[in-house]
Amino acid sequence: MRFNAFAFAPLLLLSCTFTRFDVEACQTSADCRDALGPGNVCLASGFCEPATLDSRCSVIWPEDGDFSNRIIIGNLGALGRESHLARARALLLAVKDASDAGGLEGKSFAMISCDYGQNDDDIGEASELATYLRDVYGVSAIVGPMSSATVAGVYEEIGQTVLLISPSATSGALTDLEPAPSDESPGTLWRTAPTDPQQGAVIAADVLRRGVSNLGILAQSGPYGEGLSMNVVDELQGMLEPEVLIYRSAAQLSERIAEFGGSEVEEILVISSEEDELVSFVNVVARDSNFDMKRFFFADGAATRTFATAVEAAGIGDRLRGTRPTDTDTPVFTIYATRFRQEFADTDPTDVSFLAQAYDASWLALYATAWAQYNEPDLGPRSLARGLRRISSGANISIQPSNWPEVVEAFQDGASIDLSGASGPLDYSPETEELTSGAVSVWRVESGAIVTIQEGS
Repeated sequence: MRFNAFAFAPLLLLSCTFTRFDVEACQTSADCRDALGPGNVCLASGFCEPATLDSRCSVIWPEDGDFSNRIIIGNLGALGRESHLARARALLLAVKDASDAGGLEGKSFAMISCDYGQNDDDIGEASELATYLRDVYGVSAIVGPMSSATVAGVYEEIGQTVLLISPSATSGALTDLEPAPSDESPGTLWRTAPTDPQQGAVIAADVLRRGVSNLGILAQSGPYGEGLSMNVVDELQGMLEPEVLIYRSAAQLSERIAEFGGSEVEEILVISSEEDELVSFVNVVARDSNFDMKRFFFADGAATRTFATAVEAAGIGDRLRGTRPTDTDTPVFTIYATRFRQEFADTDPTDVSFLAQAYDASWLALYATAWAQYNEPDLGPRSLARGLRRISSGANISIQPSNWPEVVEAFQDGASIDLSGASGPLDYSPETEELTSGAVSVWRVESGAIVTIQEGS
Protein backbone atom coordinates (compact mmCIF):
# COMPACT_ATOMS: atom_id res chain seq x y z
CA MET A 1 0.00 0.00 0.00
CA ARG A 2 1.29 3.40 -0.96
CA PHE A 3 1.19 6.41 1.35
CA ASN A 4 -2.22 8.06 1.60
CA ALA A 5 -1.98 11.72 2.55
CA PHE A 6 -5.46 11.58 4.09
CA ALA A 7 -4.05 9.27 6.79
CA PHE A 8 -2.79 12.51 8.34
CA ALA A 9 -6.33 13.29 9.56
CA PRO A 10 -7.66 15.34 11.27
CA LEU A 11 -5.98 17.75 8.87
CA LEU A 12 -7.18 17.73 5.28
CA LEU A 13 -4.04 17.35 3.20
CA LEU A 14 -3.53 17.57 -0.50
CA SER A 15 -1.83 15.60 -3.23
CA CYS A 16 -2.05 17.63 -6.38
CA THR A 17 -0.45 19.13 -9.44
CA PHE A 18 -0.36 22.81 -10.14
CA THR A 19 -1.56 24.76 -13.17
CA ARG A 20 0.28 27.96 -14.14
CA PHE A 21 0.06 30.16 -17.17
CA ASP A 22 3.47 31.86 -16.82
CA VAL A 23 5.95 31.33 -19.63
CA GLU A 24 9.63 31.85 -18.97
CA ALA A 25 12.70 31.07 -21.03
CA CYS A 26 15.21 28.94 -19.15
CA GLN A 27 18.44 27.01 -19.31
CA THR A 28 18.03 25.01 -16.10
CA SER A 29 15.20 24.08 -13.76
CA ALA A 30 16.82 26.35 -11.18
CA ASP A 31 16.03 29.27 -13.52
CA CYS A 32 12.38 28.22 -13.46
CA ARG A 33 12.27 27.91 -9.69
CA ASP A 34 13.84 31.35 -9.31
CA ALA A 35 11.36 32.92 -11.71
CA LEU A 36 8.15 31.03 -10.98
CA GLY A 37 8.71 29.21 -7.71
CA PRO A 38 9.30 25.59 -6.67
CA GLY A 39 7.77 22.84 -8.76
CA ASN A 40 8.66 24.34 -12.14
CA VAL A 41 11.09 22.64 -14.51
CA CYS A 42 12.97 23.59 -17.67
CA LEU A 43 11.90 21.60 -20.71
CA ALA A 44 14.00 20.72 -23.75
CA SER A 45 12.15 23.50 -25.55
CA GLY A 46 13.93 26.04 -23.34
CA PHE A 47 10.77 27.13 -21.52
CA CYS A 48 9.50 26.54 -17.99
CA GLU A 49 6.53 24.38 -17.21
CA PRO A 50 4.91 23.22 -13.96
CA ALA A 51 6.06 19.76 -12.97
CA THR A 52 3.58 17.00 -12.29
CA LEU A 53 3.80 15.91 -8.68
CA ASP A 54 5.24 12.41 -8.50
CA SER A 55 2.53 9.89 -7.60
CA ARG A 56 4.65 8.69 -4.68
CA CYS A 57 4.67 12.17 -3.10
CA SER A 58 2.08 14.38 -1.42
CA VAL A 59 1.98 18.05 -0.54
CA ILE A 60 1.37 17.87 3.20
CA TRP A 61 1.60 21.57 4.02
CA PRO A 62 0.22 24.12 3.18
CA GLU A 63 -3.27 22.77 2.83
CA ASP A 64 -3.95 24.78 -0.33
CA GLY A 65 -0.76 23.55 -2.04
CA ASP A 66 0.46 27.08 -2.73
CA PHE A 67 4.25 27.30 -2.50
CA SER A 68 4.41 31.09 -2.92
CA ASN A 69 6.93 32.57 -0.50
CA ARG A 70 7.61 29.20 1.10
CA ILE A 71 10.74 27.18 1.82
CA ILE A 72 10.12 23.48 1.23
CA ILE A 73 11.32 20.77 3.61
CA GLY A 74 11.28 17.19 2.28
CA ASN A 75 10.46 13.91 3.95
CA LEU A 76 11.31 10.35 2.88
CA GLY A 77 9.88 7.21 4.45
CA ALA A 78 8.07 3.93 3.94
CA LEU A 79 4.88 5.78 4.76
CA GLY A 80 2.55 2.81 4.71
CA ARG A 81 4.16 1.80 7.99
CA GLU A 82 2.85 3.11 11.29
CA SER A 83 6.24 4.25 12.61
CA HIS A 84 7.26 6.14 9.46
CA LEU A 85 3.89 7.83 9.15
CA ALA A 86 4.08 8.97 12.78
CA ARG A 87 7.54 10.44 12.18
CA ALA A 88 6.23 12.30 9.13
CA ARG A 89 3.49 13.72 11.33
CA ALA A 90 6.15 15.02 13.73
CA LEU A 91 7.73 16.86 10.79
CA LEU A 92 4.35 18.34 9.90
CA LEU A 93 4.00 19.77 13.40
CA ALA A 94 7.34 21.57 13.16
CA VAL A 95 6.69 22.95 9.66
CA LYS A 96 3.19 24.11 10.59
CA ASP A 97 4.16 25.61 13.96
CA ALA A 98 7.24 27.45 12.66
CA SER A 99 5.08 28.93 9.90
CA ASP A 100 2.41 29.99 12.40
CA ALA A 101 5.12 31.51 14.64
CA GLY A 102 6.15 33.93 11.91
CA GLY A 103 8.22 31.93 9.47
CA LEU A 104 11.41 33.47 8.15
CA GLU A 105 11.78 36.92 6.57
CA GLY A 106 8.28 36.94 5.16
CA LYS A 107 8.42 33.32 4.06
CA SER A 108 6.62 30.36 5.59
CA PHE A 109 7.50 26.70 5.25
CA ALA A 110 6.09 23.86 3.19
CA MET A 111 6.38 20.07 3.38
CA ILE A 112 6.44 17.43 0.67
CA SER A 113 6.46 13.83 1.83
CA CYS A 114 7.50 10.96 -0.47
CA ASP A 115 6.88 7.26 0.04
CA TYR A 116 9.53 4.78 -1.06
CA GLY A 117 7.27 1.78 -0.42
CA GLN A 118 6.85 -0.98 2.12
CA ASN A 119 10.48 -2.07 1.93
CA ASP A 120 12.41 0.13 4.35
CA ASP A 121 15.63 -0.64 2.50
CA ASP A 122 14.51 0.21 -1.04
CA ILE A 123 17.61 2.26 -1.70
CA GLY A 124 17.02 2.82 -5.41
CA GLU A 125 13.55 4.25 -5.00
CA ALA A 126 14.53 6.39 -2.02
CA SER A 127 17.49 7.82 -3.93
CA GLU A 128 15.30 8.56 -6.93
CA LEU A 129 12.81 10.45 -4.76
CA ALA A 130 15.54 12.39 -2.96
CA THR A 131 16.91 13.46 -6.35
CA TYR A 132 13.40 14.43 -7.46
CA LEU A 133 12.84 16.62 -4.39
CA ARG A 134 16.18 18.31 -4.95
CA ASP A 135 15.91 18.89 -8.69
CA VAL A 136 12.21 19.69 -9.12
CA TYR A 137 11.39 21.48 -5.86
CA GLY A 138 14.79 22.81 -4.88
CA VAL A 139 14.69 21.02 -1.52
CA SER A 140 17.92 21.41 0.45
CA ALA A 141 16.88 19.55 3.64
CA ILE A 142 15.22 16.14 3.92
CA VAL A 143 14.12 14.50 7.16
CA GLY A 144 14.83 10.81 6.49
CA PRO A 145 15.28 8.21 5.26
CA MET A 146 14.58 6.04 8.30
CA SER A 147 16.86 2.98 8.09
CA SER A 148 20.65 2.91 8.15
CA ALA A 149 20.94 1.02 4.85
CA THR A 150 18.64 3.45 3.04
CA VAL A 151 20.41 6.50 4.47
CA ALA A 152 23.78 5.11 3.37
CA GLY A 153 22.46 4.35 -0.12
CA VAL A 154 20.86 7.77 -0.61
CA TYR A 155 23.96 9.53 0.70
CA GLU A 156 26.22 7.60 -1.66
CA GLU A 157 23.89 8.35 -4.59
CA ILE A 158 23.40 12.11 -4.18
CA GLY A 159 26.51 12.93 -2.17
CA GLN A 160 26.48 16.22 -0.35
CA THR A 161 23.88 17.91 -2.54
CA VAL A 162 21.10 17.60 0.07
CA LEU A 163 21.15 17.82 3.86
CA LEU A 164 19.86 14.52 5.26
CA ILE A 165 18.69 14.42 8.89
CA SER A 166 17.62 10.93 9.94
CA PRO A 167 15.79 10.43 13.24
CA SER A 168 16.20 6.64 13.30
CA ALA A 169 19.28 5.49 11.34
CA THR A 170 21.53 4.26 14.13
CA SER A 171 24.36 2.26 12.53
CA GLY A 172 27.82 3.28 13.69
CA ALA A 173 29.04 2.71 10.12
CA LEU A 174 27.29 5.90 8.95
CA THR A 175 29.81 8.02 10.85
CA ASP A 176 32.54 6.91 8.45
CA LEU A 177 30.65 7.81 5.26
CA GLU A 178 31.80 11.43 5.37
CA PRO A 179 35.28 12.89 5.66
CA ALA A 180 36.22 14.67 8.87
CA PRO A 181 33.91 17.71 9.11
CA SER A 182 34.84 21.31 9.81
CA ASP A 183 33.22 24.74 9.71
CA GLU A 184 34.59 25.20 6.20
CA SER A 185 33.39 21.77 5.06
CA PRO A 186 30.51 20.58 7.27
CA GLY A 187 28.96 17.19 6.76
CA THR A 188 25.52 16.87 5.24
CA LEU A 189 24.49 13.65 6.99
CA TRP A 190 23.12 14.21 10.51
CA ARG A 191 21.18 12.12 13.02
CA THR A 192 19.13 12.80 16.13
CA ALA A 193 19.19 9.20 17.44
CA PRO A 194 21.66 7.40 19.71
CA THR A 195 24.00 5.21 17.69
CA ASP A 196 24.14 1.42 17.76
CA PRO A 197 27.33 1.24 19.84
CA GLN A 198 25.32 2.89 22.63
CA GLN A 199 22.41 0.49 22.16
CA GLY A 200 24.76 -2.49 21.96
CA ALA A 201 26.26 -1.59 25.33
CA VAL A 202 22.80 -1.46 26.97
CA ILE A 203 21.76 -4.80 25.44
CA ALA A 204 24.96 -6.52 26.53
CA ALA A 205 24.72 -5.13 30.07
CA ASP A 206 21.11 -6.29 30.39
CA VAL A 207 21.91 -9.78 29.11
CA LEU A 208 24.83 -10.18 31.52
CA ARG A 209 22.89 -8.77 34.47
CA ARG A 210 20.18 -11.37 34.01
CA GLY A 211 22.70 -14.21 33.79
CA VAL A 212 21.88 -15.37 30.25
CA SER A 213 24.39 -18.12 29.48
CA ASN A 214 23.45 -19.11 25.92
CA LEU A 215 22.50 -16.23 23.59
CA GLY A 216 21.58 -16.38 19.93
CA ILE A 217 21.52 -13.32 17.63
CA LEU A 218 19.28 -13.27 14.55
CA ALA A 219 20.19 -10.23 12.47
CA GLN A 220 19.03 -8.67 9.23
CA SER A 221 21.78 -8.30 6.64
CA GLY A 222 23.12 -4.75 6.31
CA PRO A 223 24.70 -2.00 8.38
CA TYR A 224 21.97 -1.99 11.04
CA GLY A 225 21.56 -5.70 11.73
CA GLU A 226 25.14 -6.80 11.22
CA GLY A 227 26.59 -3.67 12.80
CA LEU A 228 24.50 -3.85 15.97
CA SER A 229 25.10 -7.58 16.35
CA MET A 230 28.85 -6.96 16.30
CA ASN A 231 28.45 -4.09 18.78
CA VAL A 232 26.75 -6.50 21.18
CA VAL A 233 29.40 -9.19 20.65
CA ASP A 234 32.16 -6.66 21.28
CA GLU A 235 30.50 -5.43 24.47
CA LEU A 236 30.19 -8.98 25.81
CA GLN A 237 34.01 -9.15 25.61
CA GLY A 238 34.30 -12.91 25.80
CA MET A 239 32.09 -13.19 28.90
CA LEU A 240 29.47 -14.67 26.60
CA GLU A 241 29.94 -15.94 23.06
CA PRO A 242 26.62 -15.72 21.22
CA GLU A 243 25.77 -17.62 18.07
CA VAL A 244 25.14 -15.07 15.31
CA LEU A 245 22.95 -15.92 12.31
CA ILE A 246 22.50 -13.37 9.49
CA TYR A 247 19.60 -13.57 7.04
CA ARG A 248 19.28 -11.87 3.64
CA SER A 249 15.76 -12.85 2.51
CA ALA A 250 12.41 -14.00 3.84
CA ALA A 251 13.26 -17.60 2.93
CA GLN A 252 16.57 -17.39 4.76
CA LEU A 253 14.85 -15.85 7.77
CA SER A 254 12.63 -18.95 7.98
CA GLU A 255 15.71 -21.18 7.85
CA ARG A 256 17.45 -19.20 10.59
CA ILE A 257 14.37 -19.34 12.84
CA ALA A 258 14.24 -23.11 12.41
CA GLU A 259 17.95 -23.39 13.24
CA PHE A 260 17.47 -21.54 16.52
CA GLY A 261 14.36 -23.61 17.28
CA GLY A 262 16.49 -26.75 17.28
CA SER A 263 19.38 -25.22 19.21
CA GLU A 264 20.21 -24.90 22.89
CA VAL A 265 20.05 -21.09 22.98
CA GLU A 266 17.92 -19.81 25.85
CA GLU A 267 17.42 -16.28 24.52
CA ILE A 268 17.36 -14.86 20.98
CA LEU A 269 18.22 -11.25 20.18
CA VAL A 270 16.35 -10.23 17.01
CA ILE A 271 17.59 -7.22 15.01
CA SER A 272 15.59 -5.96 12.03
CA SER A 273 14.28 -2.65 10.74
CA GLU A 274 11.39 -4.41 8.96
CA GLU A 275 8.23 -4.40 11.05
CA ASP A 276 6.61 -7.18 9.03
CA GLU A 277 9.61 -9.46 9.64
CA LEU A 278 9.45 -8.82 13.36
CA VAL A 279 5.71 -9.54 13.53
CA SER A 280 6.23 -12.67 11.43
CA PHE A 281 8.93 -13.88 13.83
CA VAL A 282 6.58 -13.44 16.80
CA ASN A 283 3.77 -15.31 15.06
CA VAL A 284 6.05 -18.20 14.10
CA VAL A 285 7.72 -18.75 17.48
CA ALA A 286 4.41 -18.44 19.35
CA ARG A 287 3.08 -21.48 17.43
CA ASP A 288 6.25 -23.59 17.54
CA SER A 289 6.77 -25.70 20.67
CA ASN A 290 10.54 -25.64 20.10
CA PHE A 291 10.47 -22.03 21.37
CA ASP A 292 8.26 -22.60 24.42
CA MET A 293 11.20 -22.33 26.84
CA LYS A 294 13.11 -19.61 25.01
CA ARG A 295 13.12 -15.88 25.70
CA PHE A 296 13.42 -13.05 23.19
CA PHE A 297 15.11 -9.67 23.04
CA PHE A 298 14.31 -7.13 20.32
CA ALA A 299 16.29 -4.07 19.23
CA ASP A 300 14.78 -0.61 18.75
CA GLY A 301 13.12 -1.36 15.41
CA ALA A 302 10.46 -3.38 17.25
CA ALA A 303 9.24 -0.63 19.59
CA THR A 304 5.97 0.14 17.82
CA ARG A 305 2.30 -0.25 18.66
CA THR A 306 1.84 -2.69 15.75
CA PHE A 307 4.55 -4.97 17.14
CA ALA A 308 3.21 -4.73 20.70
CA THR A 309 -0.27 -5.68 19.47
CA ALA A 310 1.14 -8.74 17.72
CA VAL A 311 3.04 -9.77 20.85
CA GLU A 312 -0.08 -9.43 22.98
CA ALA A 313 -2.10 -11.54 20.54
CA ALA A 314 0.63 -14.20 20.45
CA GLY A 315 0.71 -14.39 24.25
CA ILE A 316 4.49 -14.23 24.65
CA GLY A 317 4.84 -10.83 26.30
CA ASP A 318 6.14 -12.35 29.52
CA ARG A 319 9.13 -13.81 27.66
CA LEU A 320 10.11 -10.74 25.69
CA ARG A 321 11.97 -7.46 26.20
CA GLY A 322 13.71 -4.88 24.01
CA THR A 323 15.58 -1.59 23.77
CA ARG A 324 14.73 1.81 22.36
CA PRO A 325 15.81 5.44 22.84
CA THR A 326 14.58 6.82 26.15
CA ASP A 327 11.59 9.14 26.26
CA THR A 328 12.86 11.94 28.44
CA ASP A 329 10.96 13.16 31.49
CA THR A 330 11.38 16.86 30.75
CA PRO A 331 9.12 19.87 30.14
CA VAL A 332 10.29 19.88 26.50
CA PHE A 333 9.09 16.31 26.00
CA THR A 334 5.79 17.05 27.74
CA ILE A 335 5.12 20.05 25.48
CA TYR A 336 5.94 18.04 22.36
CA ALA A 337 3.82 15.05 23.46
CA THR A 338 0.86 17.28 24.29
CA ARG A 339 1.14 19.02 20.92
CA PHE A 340 1.28 15.69 19.10
CA ARG A 341 -1.77 14.33 20.92
CA GLN A 342 -3.61 17.56 20.17
CA GLU A 343 -3.21 17.08 16.41
CA PHE A 344 -3.23 13.28 16.11
CA ALA A 345 -5.62 11.63 18.53
CA ASP A 346 -5.15 8.16 17.02
CA THR A 347 -1.45 7.85 17.95
CA ASP A 348 0.22 8.29 21.31
CA PRO A 349 3.74 9.74 20.95
CA THR A 350 5.13 7.17 23.39
CA ASP A 351 3.88 4.25 21.26
CA VAL A 352 6.41 4.67 18.44
CA SER A 353 10.19 4.52 18.64
CA PHE A 354 12.23 7.53 17.48
CA LEU A 355 9.22 9.85 17.43
CA ALA A 356 10.79 12.47 19.72
CA GLN A 357 13.93 12.19 17.58
CA ALA A 358 11.81 12.85 14.47
CA TYR A 359 10.29 15.94 16.07
CA ASP A 360 13.76 17.25 16.90
CA ALA A 361 15.10 16.40 13.43
CA SER A 362 12.27 18.40 11.89
CA TRP A 363 13.07 21.48 13.94
CA LEU A 364 16.78 21.10 13.16
CA ALA A 365 15.99 21.37 9.45
CA LEU A 366 14.14 24.61 10.15
CA TYR A 367 16.82 26.00 12.48
CA ALA A 368 19.51 25.20 9.91
CA THR A 369 17.51 27.14 7.32
CA ALA A 370 17.24 30.11 9.69
CA TRP A 371 21.00 30.14 10.27
CA ALA A 372 21.69 30.06 6.53
CA GLN A 373 19.19 32.85 5.88
CA TYR A 374 21.19 35.31 7.97
CA ASN A 375 24.75 34.04 7.81
CA GLU A 376 25.33 32.24 4.51
CA PRO A 377 25.32 33.18 0.82
CA ASP A 378 22.50 30.74 0.02
CA LEU A 379 20.14 28.13 1.44
CA GLY A 380 22.14 25.22 0.04
CA PRO A 381 22.88 22.02 2.00
CA ARG A 382 26.40 23.07 3.05
CA SER A 383 25.07 26.38 4.35
CA LEU A 384 22.37 24.60 6.31
CA ALA A 385 24.87 22.08 7.67
CA ARG A 386 27.04 24.91 8.97
CA GLY A 387 24.02 26.06 10.93
CA LEU A 388 23.79 22.69 12.66
CA ARG A 389 27.30 23.26 13.96
CA ARG A 390 25.86 26.25 15.87
CA ILE A 391 23.29 24.48 18.04
CA SER A 392 25.43 22.87 20.77
CA SER A 393 26.90 25.82 22.65
CA GLY A 394 25.65 29.21 23.81
CA ALA A 395 22.40 30.25 25.43
CA ASN A 396 20.20 27.27 26.26
CA ILE A 397 16.97 27.20 24.23
CA SER A 398 14.43 24.40 24.25
CA ILE A 399 12.74 23.12 21.12
CA GLN A 400 9.16 24.37 21.27
CA PRO A 401 7.05 26.51 18.93
CA SER A 402 7.02 29.61 21.15
CA ASN A 403 10.83 29.75 21.09
CA TRP A 404 11.09 30.04 17.30
CA PRO A 405 11.44 33.88 17.37
CA GLU A 406 14.22 33.57 19.98
CA VAL A 407 16.17 31.17 17.76
CA VAL A 408 15.70 33.43 14.73
CA GLU A 409 16.90 36.45 16.70
CA ALA A 410 20.02 34.63 17.92
CA PHE A 411 20.90 33.56 14.39
CA GLN A 412 20.28 37.08 13.09
CA ASP A 413 23.01 38.15 15.51
CA GLY A 414 25.30 35.34 14.34
CA ALA A 415 25.18 33.71 17.79
CA SER A 416 25.30 29.98 18.53
CA ILE A 417 22.70 28.37 20.78
CA ASP A 418 22.55 25.27 22.97
CA LEU A 419 19.43 23.28 22.05
CA SER A 420 17.48 20.97 24.33
CA GLY A 421 15.10 18.78 22.39
CA ALA A 422 12.18 16.49 23.10
CA SER A 423 14.66 13.60 22.84
CA GLY A 424 17.17 15.24 25.21
CA PRO A 425 20.21 17.52 24.86
CA LEU A 426 21.31 18.00 21.25
CA ASP A 427 25.02 18.20 21.91
CA TYR A 428 26.99 17.37 18.77
CA SER A 429 30.71 16.71 18.60
CA PRO A 430 32.38 19.12 16.15
CA GLU A 431 34.83 16.33 15.25
CA THR A 432 32.19 13.76 14.23
CA GLU A 433 28.91 15.72 14.07
CA GLU A 434 27.37 12.88 16.12
CA LEU A 435 25.48 13.25 19.39
CA THR A 436 27.73 13.00 22.42
CA SER A 437 24.89 11.62 24.56
CA GLY A 438 21.67 9.70 24.17
CA ALA A 439 19.97 7.33 26.59
CA VAL A 440 18.67 3.87 25.67
CA SER A 441 15.98 2.15 27.79
CA VAL A 442 14.82 -1.45 28.20
CA TRP A 443 11.13 -2.18 27.64
CA ARG A 444 8.59 -4.98 27.69
CA VAL A 445 5.05 -5.42 26.34
CA GLU A 446 2.20 -5.06 28.80
CA SER A 447 -1.46 -5.04 27.75
CA GLY A 448 -0.50 -4.42 24.14
CA ALA A 449 1.72 -1.42 24.90
CA ILE A 450 5.46 -0.75 25.05
CA VAL A 451 6.33 -0.10 28.72
CA THR A 452 9.75 0.99 29.99
CA ILE A 453 11.12 -1.27 32.72
CA GLN A 454 14.64 0.13 32.99
CA GLU A 455 15.39 3.79 32.39
CA GLY A 456 18.05 4.67 29.86
CA SER A 457 21.75 4.96 30.45
